[in-house]
Amino acid sequence: MGYQAYADYKESGVEWFGQCPAHWQRHRLKWTIESLKNGVWGNEPSGEDDLYCIRVADFDRTQLRTSPDNLTLRSVEKKDRSGRLLNNGDLLLEKSGGGDKQLVGVVGVLQGSCRVSRVFKLLFSLPAGPSLG
Repeated sequence: MGYQAYADYKESGVEWFGQCPAHWQRHRLKWTIESLKNGVWGNEPSGEDDLYCIRVADFDRTQLRTSPDNLTLRSVEKKDRSGRLLNNGDLLLEKSGGGDKQLVGVVGVLQGSCRVSRVFKLLFSLPAGPSLG
């Protein structure tokens, strides 16, 4: 499966990227972040307010996705869930690695939904239309 070519291209302004579609715009990443939330760990499961939490250990580093196997069940109060519930396809940023196999800054895509993250959750607010940034 290939991608359809665009009619016009221009230099992206990023040496390693090369050309991009002519209608793309470049924006600083920091200007596009709408929300950045730290994750929470919660308490031992209690039968109330229990959710599966995504941890660094749940990242499949070969696929850059979370692994749905062996997730950790934790009790997270409703007040602590605000802005932290995740949806399928959310990008999660590793912030606490520190080894050859657990690098800081790894981004994974969430598979599944309605889980609380222990890593950063990023929400982007992009200008209308495709962008390169």
